[in-house]
Amino acid sequence: MPPPPLSPGPQWSEPPQSLFPSTHEYSNATTTLYITALTNHPSPPYNARLECWSLATPFTTYPTVGRALSLGNVDNATYVVLPPRSAEGWHRPPHLMFFVLLSGMAQVFAPRTNANSVMPPRSEDMVRSPRQTQHPRVSGM
Repeated sequence: MPPPPLSPGPQWSEPPQSLFPSTHEYSNATTTLYITALTNHPSPPYNARLECWSLATPFTTYPTVGRALSLGNVDNATYVVLPPRSAEGWHRPPHLMFFVLLSGMAQVFAPRTNANSVMPPRSEDMVRSPRQTQHPRVSGM
């Protein structure tokens, strides 16, 4: 079944809050990374769920410029380039992973709903079956 058509989405008077990693300043010395995590339940039917994570380790300020944050030990790190308007179809990641979108836009669809959102849910939990991800073309790319 083809994915739903892409639409420009709602028009906001203020920029929307991102669904992807962001930082929040508590003071000049401490910055916490908040991540919207798309996770899977470990048992069948492997329902997907959105969770908001706050990493326990704060950013470290380098003596020159910039900040760093440890994401933990990894067994494998892979860099993937996905072409515009590509689609991965319905899938479940084979193992735990960090997914970082450096530019462009990714749309995540969940079955059993007509909702398609680039905004995180407010207070309610969302539980869905495996997800479908698309990477539509963004102007200027």
